[in-house]
Amino acid sequence: MTSTLLESEAEFLARAREIGMDDGFVKSLQAAGIKTFGKLAYICAVSPQSGDDTPLIQAVQKLLSRDLTPGGLKISKRHSDLECDVRGELRLREAFTRRALAFDQIGLMSFVAQEAWHTYLFDSVTRDPPPGHKFTSIAQALNADRELWQILAQESRGSIKVIGGVKPPLDVFIERLQTHTRVNVCLANLPQATGGGKGDKGDRGGKADGKGDREGKGRGGRGKGRGDKGGQKRKWDDAQVDPKRAEILQLLKEMPKDCVSRMPKTRQFLCVLFQHGKCPDQSKARCDRGLHNCWHKDCLKKGVPYCECRHS
Repeated sequence: MTSTLLESEAEFLARAREIGMDDGFVKSLQAAGIKTFGKLAYICAVSPQSGDDTPLIQAVQKLLSRDLTPGGLKISKRHSDLECDVRGELRLREAFTRRALAFDQIGLMSFVAQEAWHTYLFDSVTRDPPPGHKFTSIAQALNADRELWQILAQESRGSIKVIGGVKPPLDVFIERLQTHTRVNVCLANLPQATGGGKGDKGDRGGKADGKGDREGKGRGGRGKGRGDKGGQKRKWDDAQVDPKRAEILQLLKEMPKDCVSRMPKTRQFLCVLFQHGKCPDQSKARCDRGLHNCWHKDCLKKGVPYCECRHS
């Protein structure tokens, strides 16, 4: 609360009426000299964080020389903090845009400078990782954004001054800090987890190097024997892992809450990459990963990805 509000009698009176304080009680407070928030706050020594309002109530009772009635002094609850839903790339991008507009309106940072940072973040999320590494996640992007603002707050302290017709004061900071080491380390592609190694010995006398009488079953599961069953080929030996599997799993984790991964009636899978315009067969009606329908549960429009659909 600013000093102007603390010393404003009009604000004090408006707040008293807003919480339903009795008019007679308000007049009693004013007659006793309590006409502003500042005077009410300093009539006794009490910590706002203590959670105990007894000293404040006793001080008011002593000042007014009477007990307080239930309709008298009211201690209102703290208003809950507003939270923004940033699940999924679209919601996060919209939240960033709203923040950029707010900073641009007050002249602290231009919209263009912030959008350049947001584009840099989402480029990191969508960029193909090196072999054996994961895609950069939305959580990593949020950590990088948080780290940038923490550094910006430290370095811009005492040097913020908004002047009309001059470049916003925080533009130079966000342009320089985008490549800061503490920021970029949050966006690094993490290595993928690897499976188990080779076993030392088989369960039935076979060796892990495949020289036993029967198929070796070491911990690595790679031993093959020379017996009558050792040369058989399992049907999944030639199966290839989808190169986009890691990206698909990540996108499924970040799927918006109003969306589905399968058609409700037929239970056919929907292509996750298609929803973000990333499917190699984007122009087709379907691909090996599923149908090309919008995955919004109330839409499911054919041939229109979620990122472009208006869900009508």
